[in-house]
Amino acid sequence: MKRWLLAALLLACAAAAPAARLCVQAPERSSAESDRILQVAALIEQRLAGQGQAALVARAGTNLRRFGIRYTHAALALERNPLQPWALRQLYFDCDSRRPQLFDQGLAAFLMGADARDRGFVSVLLLPAEAAHSLAAVALDRPQALALLSADYLANAHPEDTERQNCNQWLLELMAVAWGGAEASRSAAQSWLREQRFRTEPIHYRHAFWRVGTWFVPWVSMRGQPAEDLAANRLHTALPTDLERLAVKLWPQAQRLQLCFTPTHALLRRGDAPLDEACEGEPGDERLPL
Repeated sequence: MKRWLLAALLLACAAAAPAARLCVQAPERSSAESDRILQVAALIEQRLAGQGQAALVARAGTNLRRFGIRYTHAALALERNPLQPWALRQLYFDCDSRRPQLFDQGLAAFLMGADARDRGFVSVLLLPAEAAHSLAAVALDRPQALALLSADYLANAHPEDTERQNCNQWLLELMAVAWGGAEASRSAAQSWLREQRFRTEPIHYRHAFWRVGTWFVPWVSMRGQPAEDLAANRLHTALPTDLERLAVKLWPQAQRLQLCFTPTHALLRRGDAPLDEACEGEPGDERLPL
């Protein structure tokens, strides 16, 4: 139960917001660690420059490898973000108000929200011009973006739950409105996703007893999970890989960049082959000293 409870806690989508107390605080960073992340953010921003108006960015925020999950939190990098070029627009949960909020955050701050100190993993999906333009237009239209924001946050919300929502689900529904021409409502976005026969990949857990852990975490619950999934010890919720899979299905021209970093170097890979946990890389990867 402890392991499930920890995993549930770590599934919470939290960003470093100065005006709110967060449920999951970002770790304290040494000056060397902060400098390394700033260098990595600069490398990513260099690759984003000239690549369109928007890109999907995901980080490995926490260690959920026992569930086969590397990337936990996705956000939308916007060339014309009001905060600064290529800042990220995302949903985060404000513990003080107990409501989800839209939040703009610089790339470096986004990466500093990860738990790991000695290494990090980032996935970037570069979108073709048409896809990037329409997605940026909806994301920067604040009334439309807010129309897709649920009042009830749930870290493991089911993708077809119209009452609750997690951070990745907001971005998934934003993609549906931008690319499907649906009205800016959660029900219309989900209807379009069903028309595309889109379904998130299931997360399997070993024992039904692990669900007891959700009783102790207010922003994690099995509410909205179908009975057949509960019986099979699985749940469906939106993760960054689900968003990338939909984007690539609709826009096969999309290009994926993956980056990992350690105290000594960063490694950049183009393509879908997953990076190894040691961040050692393979021939063809770009290795950059830090």
